[in-house]
Amino acid sequence: MILADGPAGLRLQPHFKTKKDGTLLPGGEVMGDAYTPFNPNIDEKEVDNYYQYCTAIPIGWALAQSWNTELVEKAGDMVGSEMEQFHVDLWLAPALNIHRNPLCGRNFEYYSEDPLITGKMAAAITEGCQSEGVSITLKHFTTNNKETNRNSSDSRVSERALREIYLKGFEIAVKEAQPWSIMTSYNFLNGIETSENKDLLTNITRGEWGYEGIFMTDWGNNSNHAREVLAGNDVKMPSGSVATLKAALKKGILKRSDLEACAERLVKMIMKVNIFKEKILNPVTVDIGDDTYFKAAENILWSQTARAENTSDEDGGKNLGYCDAGAWTQYQILLKNASTRPSTLPRAELTACLHVLHPMQAAEHLIFWQTAQRLQVSRQSRPADGRNGPHWKHSRSNWKQEFIHSVSSSQRAVPT
Repeated sequence: MILADGPAGLRLQPHFKTKKDGTLLPGGEVMGDAYTPFNPNIDEKEVDNYYQYCTAIPIGWALAQSWNTELVEKAGDMVGSEMEQFHVDLWLAPALNIHRNPLCGRNFEYYSEDPLITGKMAAAITEGCQSEGVSITLKHFTTNNKETNRNSSDSRVSERALREIYLKGFEIAVKEAQPWSIMTSYNFLNGIETSENKDLLTNITRGEWGYEGIFMTDWGNNSNHAREVLAGNDVKMPSGSVATLKAALKKGILKRSDLEACAERLVKMIMKVNIFKEKILNPVTVDIGDDTYFKAAENILWSQTARAENTSDEDGGKNLGYCDAGAWTQYQILLKNASTRPSTLPRAELTACLHVLHPMQAAEHLIFWQTAQRLQVSRQSRPADGRNGPHWKHSRSNWKQEFIHSVSSSQRAVPT
């Protein structure tokens, strides 16, 4: 999934350069008044220049002053359309913190000092944007009402003030528009990090309001990843701490079910956006039989440890061999006309194949197999010993396939 920041429409890098082979060159990044120049010694004959521009919609407080939810919904729809055009799946907006003090440096992007109009505007822009099959992100949840020391400040609020003022806008937006994503804030709330606050994320937002989406942290927050999982925060941005989660799992602080709950919510969110429908639900497929072979892509190398035998995971799960960092490879097998039907494939072995990388991937691919009757197995490449391509054998038939369907690379999100 590709993410882009707000707040007044999409935040895109308007000018970037690549080598003739497509390699992105440094430079051109814009953040406020800061600009990163390109290397002045670049030979322009050896590079390609690209330009991209989006529509700047009115900032949050200006939209709120219209008191026109239909207009705001149209603005959200316009942003959603441009997200589809620029292949952005998740918009890191809108921000709907309360105008508590006129000196707050980001009041311009927040809607109002009034929680009712705040919630109504956030709900309207959410409905407009998500109608295009892309996700918004309500932020910053919650009581992030000043910028000074926001990474470590502690907002001390009574429960009545919290519910009637600072949570009310989020509550209205959740109940009326069901956003697919909410971003927690950097600050503490009554002594607890918001991303570690189970009362806030699980009991109130999911339990009382019926929220069905994911929670993500703001970029580079100070919270503990394991405590975030326990609270119901699903994604730590821009990257989590695998070591922290492994240690907490080993000590019994986390259970496997805690991780699977986060993974399930993330998968369900991914399945709503256009990219899932375009590349997962409707992939390019081929019919196969017992003697079918697919040539592996020559640029994908696999370690000799990536064999078909099952190996135990640290927490009792099953992996199909060993995985390391590298490009994603996806295999699509259309079983509809194959000689071996899905119902005859041993479910335990399928699960072992599907749980190669992460519980999220296993859940996604199992759902896909069960609903669309396709088997999709994902592995990561590991340039190691020079073997040309992956090897996967089904042990209860005479199948022996070597295949790669497609390789896709991830892109980093823009921090907020």
